[in-house]
Amino acid sequence: MSKFLKLFFLLLLSGAMCFSLACGDDDDDDNDDADVDDDMGDDDTGDDDVDDDVNDDVDDDVDDDVDDDVDDDVDDDVDDDVDDDVDDDVDDDVDDDNPDPGEGGPDAFGYTWSSMAEPFVWEDISDGNLGPAGDDLVSDAIDIGFNFSFYGMVAKGSPVQISTNGHLSWDGTTYFGVDCSGGYIYSYAGYWTDINASSMGVIYYKTVGDAPNRKFITQWDAVPSYDDEGDVATFQVVLEEGTNDIVVYVKDGFDAAMSNMAIRGVGTGEYLSAYCDSPVVTTSRTTDFAVRFSYPDVAFVDLTPDEGNDHGDLGDEVTYEMTVLNLTGAEATFTINCTGNAWTTVCPADITVANVDIGTFDVTVTVDAGASYEDTDAVTVEVTDGANSDTSTLTTLATDQVFTDDGTAENGLMPWGEGSMYLKRFTPDEYPANVSQVSVWLSTLSGYTSNYEVVVYHDADGADPSDATQLWSSGVQTTVPPIWTDGAFYDYDTTAKFDDINEGDFLIGMIWHNNESPFLGNDYSVEYDENSISKSCYYLPCTWSTLDYGQYMIRYRN
Repeated sequence: MSKFLKLFFLLLLSGAMCFSLACGDDDDDDNDDADVDDDMGDDDTGDDDVDDDVNDDVDDDVDDDVDDDVDDDVDDDVDDDVDDDVDDDVDDDVDDDNPDPGEGGPDAFGYTWSSMAEPFVWEDISDGNLGPAGDDLVSDAIDIGFNFSFYGMVAKGSPVQISTNGHLSWDGTTYFGVDCSGGYIYSYAGYWTDINASSMGVIYYKTVGDAPNRKFITQWDAVPSYDDEGDVATFQVVLEEGTNDIVVYVKDGFDAAMSNMAIRGVGTGEYLSAYCDSPVVTTSRTTDFAVRFSYPDVAFVDLTPDEGNDHGDLGDEVTYEMTVLNLTGAEATFTINCTGNAWTTVCPADITVANVDIGTFDVTVTVDAGASYEDTDAVTVEVTDGANSDTSTLTTLATDQVFTDDGTAENGLMPWGEGSMYLKRFTPDEYPANVSQVSVWLSTLSGYTSNYEVVVYHDADGADPSDATQLWSSGVQTTVPPIWTDGAFYDYDTTAKFDDINEGDFLIGMIWHNNESPFLGNDYSVEYDENSISKSCYYLPCTWSTLDYGQYMIRYRN
């Protein structure tokens, strides 16, 4: 009610009081007036006094009511002003502490990010599964329940790992130091920072919704920064089915500036940071902040492996399993073409794959029965839907068993002492067995020369190398091969140089015939084990020992 209406109402009320007190027309009022006149005579003083008293009381009441109303209105106005000021102050504080809405990208893959109009949609999942707890930890792989493309990488169920440091990982790595250039770690998405969830805070994860619009939500709940347990944050990283977008929701951010809200793949330029080294949203202020990393509008198909290498004995069938990843934006049927092969090769005609899904098919190569050992045959495999295509090359080797043949080597062994020997133990898959080729990696130190010998031994009992029998030797090599100075693999053909073995192991390696010997490289593709042995003659008598290195390139055949 306005102040004017309130005052008008009170005036009407006072008027009504006046009529009832002094202006009545009934007989009782007349008699009372007569009595008063009689008692007081012609003196009007009494009437004046009564009127004055009544009027004063009415005026006082009216004034009080008006004053009260005015006070109430003033109070209301003051309260409104105070509320406005508080709201303004809060708004100012919120605006000051929020990062400015922004957008950015694309990166090399095509991702963009935006916080311009992204709604804050918080779906609490504290009833979900428990994630890792501790410092600088990464969980085991988690099946999120649907296929998700991250920088074009998709696996069935799109397994992902959760890091205590505020991000998801696709390669199982994390790091406590934040780098705004995206360094240290790859294949991550989220709110990367140094968090210690050992004694407080909880990490949850859960897949929600129905296909084809499911979401995988990971929630870091009241987790503390490593340096300050009083500085806690609550936020989520959400993977969306269908869109392949990644959304970060910050409910309560860290006070300290120490975070990188970003995504990163593995390829050059596959990195996009929205906010780095910024408080983003602090615990004492706003809680409604969201950033969306949008998957690009790209269409392609990916055929793996890009290159395949396998082997088989003469007449054997060698099968390659091929994988087709469809990221064309819709279900597609891909024609499969196999070309360039000389040996019999069987490929299916086509394959249909749903969008953001994986299909598999087999390519079968038959090693020609008339081929020679060490012969190879290559086939080019293509998948295409007319608009998108990819190819792979498969190379098949005619031999029975290949231990390793990736053509790379690293690390070095420096044997010392005349007669020192480094050997690698190989156990055949089946018998009879023989050796078709030995490859060793050679390099030298500047100014050094060497006399060396490549050897193959047979260890019948598979236990004590000291009783092994030598099957073949390259002889002492006094002439340095042309590739010697650059360091490379050098092949020794041993085909049909000795009889097959029917039991035990092969020991293959090198003997050194002076102290100035070359480096012997080990093949990186073979995992380190304790099947490498050595005979050291630096001090006499020579002694045998087991090594954790010293692999050699070797191929077997029946």
